[in-house]
Amino acid sequence: MIRNPFIVKINEVPDNNQEDLIELQNDRNCKDTFESGMNIEEFWCKKAIAYPKLREIALRYLVMFSKTYLCEQGFSGLLYIKNKQRNRLDATKDFRVALSSINPRISLLVNETQAQKSH
Repeated sequence: MIRNPFIVKINEVPDNNQEDLIELQNDRNCKDTFESGMNIEEFWCKKAIAYPKLREIALRYLVMFSKTYLCEQGFSGLLYIKNKQRNRLDATKDFRVALSSINPRISLLVNETQAQKSH
């Protein structure tokens, strides 16, 4: 139901959600938007607002997977930082950089740094 609500059989959905699913499957605007290639998260967040019960179920599962992914990404980053070659007691700063989505501007930092300080 979450990955493609338009191909799900109605009898496979709990009774309290069947009416909403029927309405969603017959909503031509939502179906056209979904088939246009919109990703699943965006569809459930923006287009399926008229179906709050279905939307809540979908978002609950989608958020759970994104949190799991971020957690796994964090563990992978920590394993990379804490290896035999880089065994630091405090990896907090390195870990923060590894998990950040901000790209460092290394060329700017290099240009601002003076190679040898003058006296």
